[in-house]
Amino acid sequence: MTYRLALFGATLSHSLSPELHQGFAHDRGFKVDYQLLEITSCALGKQIGRFFATGGWGANITYPFKASAFEVVDQVTDEALQAGVVNTIYLDKGRLIGHNTDGLGFMLDCQQKGITLENRTILMLGAGGAARGLMPHLLNNAAKVFVANRHPHKVHTLCTTYPQIIPLSYEQVGDIPPPDIIINATSMSNQGLLPSIPAWLYTNTICIDLAYGQNGETIFTQAAKKAHCQQVFDGLGMLTAQARLAFNTWFAPGRSFA
Repeated sequence: MTYRLALFGATLSHSLSPELHQGFAHDRGFKVDYQLLEITSCALGKQIGRFFATGGWGANITYPFKASAFEVVDQVTDEALQAGVVNTIYLDKGRLIGHNTDGLGFMLDCQQKGITLENRTILMLGAGGAARGLMPHLLNNAAKVFVANRHPHKVHTLCTTYPQIIPLSYEQVGDIPPPDIIINATSMSNQGLLPSIPAWLYTNTICIDLAYGQNGETIFTQAAKKAHCQQVFDGLGMLTAQARLAFNTWFAPGRSFA
């Protein structure tokens, strides 16, 4: 039997998800057909419903639909509820269950790299679905979490869910003490955009891009290396960790997907 899996999102041609999940399945001794399904936001609910109605086994959700996916599933797990976004969906007794593996995947990747968040000051760039997926874990560990975004209203919306975060405009980023860790959770690396680089990057800072690129390079990681930041990582490690968590959720022993 070949199990059908899919990634729903926009601009997916660069995705490594098919390769990752086919590798996980090979290690477990079975086959998967992992499809990349580019869609528009208005079609998300219909497309997900059709996928599972025609034999789909598990789905991933990526930019820019993680918040929308939260609204189209029948039930969410505690992890998805805390984050307010969904990146993993499965069918359980006829109901679509939304889950989120981004936060734990990020933490596992940090552990693998020897990065500790405890008592650190973190600057998060971006206030969308990727940022929300990480936020519960960041706030449970870090001393302070600053969040900056191109659209200030998105940061203030995030503050209504997480009042502990400290909102910033991009112009204010250079006014705060140098953070220990900067996380790029925006789509600017994929879009080739990075405004006001010098104000954000500091020699003693760990820089992590949630996006990933060829040979570990993105617009953000290139800028961080040019600024001689202490450690610089792209998002491949997190992608792999959260993907494995999603895969294990879909194929958990004893789980009924009927």
